[in-house]
Amino acid sequence: NESFNGSQIFFPTEVLHGLYDGGHGAGLDDFWNLMWSKPTSAGGFLWVFSDESIKRTDKNGILDSDGNHAPDGILGPYREKEGSFYTIKEIWAPVYFEEKYITEAFDGKLKLENRYHYTNLNQCDISYKLVKYRKPAEQYGSYEVLKENDIVAPDIKAGNWGEIKLDLPADWKEADALLITIFDPHGREIYTWDWPIRLPEDKLSDYFNKEESSAMAQGESIDGYLSMKAGEVEILIEENSGLLQKVTCSGSEVSLMGGPVLAEGNSEFVDYTARQVGNSFVYPAEYKGNLKSVKWTLMGSGVLELEVVYVPNNYQSFYGINFNYPEEKLSGIKWLGNGPYRVWKNRLKGGILNVWEKEYNNTITGETYNYPEFKGYHSKLYWVKFLNDEKPFTIYTSTE
Repeated sequence: NESFNGSQIFFPTEVLHGLYDGGHGAGLDDFWNLMWSKPTSAGGFLWVFSDESIKRTDKNGILDSDGNHAPDGILGPYREKEGSFYTIKEIWAPVYFEEKYITEAFDGKLKLENRYHYTNLNQCDISYKLVKYRKPAEQYGSYEVLKENDIVAPDIKAGNWGEIKLDLPADWKEADALLITIFDPHGREIYTWDWPIRLPEDKLSDYFNKEESSAMAQGESIDGYLSMKAGEVEILIEENSGLLQKVTCSGSEVSLMGGPVLAEGNSEFVDYTARQVGNSFVYPAEYKGNLKSVKWTLMGSGVLELEVVYVPNNYQSFYGINFNYPEEKLSGIKWLGNGPYRVWKNRLKGGILNVWEKEYNNTITGETYNYPEFKGYHSKLYWVKFLNDEKPFTIYTSTE
């Protein structure tokens, strides 16, 4: 703090330490924005470039980083890229876009800052794509390109702000996202930025019909449990807790159960009133505490919807709800959201919105190198398909 408020030029030798995953990119956005705003800041070092590991011929060739003494790189010992590599790539990019959300009023203009020290931005190459993302049932991931074109690189001198103008087609709102890629004067990609056009709620109709089906969902109480059925789907809810107990689809059991349970907070079950609503069967329950209400709706189409209302405490580490699923049954996930690496609350940059897929692993960053790590949180989520050895299932969300 004294350095940031003083008059001497300073250059810290270790801004962040990259121990395991997160250390390099975690908090870097805050640090860098502060350093960029101070004329006395000359930059900083991240410790260190790559993990220091020794190949142990006496232990079948494992890479030994001596516990937590050496796995502190942006890269692995063979230059394997960790999640923070991509965070640093975005944060330290010599082009910075103003934060903006694409709405119906978008006029194709985006403000950006040239953070080069000597290079005019008109020496770079810029292009854009309007894309539509693949659906969960499609074999391949990624996206379909609806339109792509070059953008005239603007005349923005080093250290100055300017804008770019996109020649958008009349039907641009039908795209899911806008991608912009900038290459430096040597032809190297600086970064690809994405702006969602259609948010998760807008995309739900692409995947299934939430409207009333001609089929009928039904429910009945059996020994303290509520059984809801629609076609080949059967859902079992514990009546006096609202917790999911069993899911069966086409004769196969899906081992998802035990939720919704708050990540943090308390709840006390009060009452429920299960009933038929049109062709759907609904189980709404009321609670006291942080959890206020849970509403399960099984539609005639077999789609199961969950609405949860809760009020978090003023200070808590995690928000959201949890379920149980046996880890040993998972083989991987496929999802539409930021990826392919996980995020932390203070390391949200570096991900690209796309349809990603990764196999299950139990990687410990810096000790084993099967990247990207399977376990973790992902941002900008639209849907996730859990791949397993019983019956794959997909969860959709209407919010980010």
